[in-house]
Amino acid sequence: MNLFQRSIAVLSLTTVLVSLTPTLYAIPSQILIAQTSANDFHRQGVEKAKQGNLQGAVADFSQAIQVNPKFGLAYYNRGVIRSSLGDKQGAAQDYTQAINLDANYAAAYYNRGVVRKALGDQQGAIQDYTQAIRANQQWVDGSLAKTYNNRGSVRLEMGDAQGAIADFTQALRLDTQYANAYYNRGFAQLKLGNSQASIPDLTQAIRLNPTDGDAYKLRGVARLGLKDKTGAIQDLQQAAKLYQQQGNTAAYNQIIQGLSKI
Repeated sequence: MNLFQRSIAVLSLTTVLVSLTPTLYAIPSQILIAQTSANDFHRQGVEKAKQGNLQGAVADFSQAIQVNPKFGLAYYNRGVIRSSLGDKQGAAQDYTQAINLDANYAAAYYNRGVVRKALGDQQGAIQDYTQAIRANQQWVDGSLAKTYNNRGSVRLEMGDAQGAIADFTQALRLDTQYANAYYNRGFAQLKLGNSQASIPDLTQAIRLNPTDGDAYKLRGVARLGLKDKTGAIQDLQQAAKLYQQQGNTAAYNQIIQGLSKI
């Protein structure tokens, strides 16, 4: 059966505008006008993005950058939109520009890690997630836990199951209700051949998300490894039921084929 770990997509647009820094001397009028114009273009871009006009948003963020080439927030938000449009290379370039302007831009490191993974640069993704963790230990919206989860997912893909488990465990210390991290740690334990250790994590994932067919499927595989045929069949049947309800025909058929061989 096809099993997989889960990572999290890019962080969303940042809507806070860069404010003018008060100074004790008069700002030349042409500089003040240019800064205001950049903010206006940026604000328009955010509004267009919210309305679903992504190409228009990219154009406005580009205008903001043209007026103010040091507008890190505009680079970041243009990267978010470019990633949504499938332009991963362009997104990575924008996040890099934002990072060049602010070496502690945690969200930019995080998002560049996401697109680097999508581009097949696993080592670069791990480096970016590590930088995001170092840059900001104070995230209060769950992003730090997501960063550990994502780094663990890449480590698992690269064969470092122990490092992945350490990351998933840290994610769960930060967020004890993080279903994906339980799922991923259970998956990593199974990859190591620890079927018994995987079951409590997968059970927690199911408790937190009872409609997760993948978690039932994975726990069924773990139970098969422990020779618990009855429990395995129950889990796989539940996975098939959920897949059918959710219209996932391919996954449903895969489970039915698997059940016929037990």
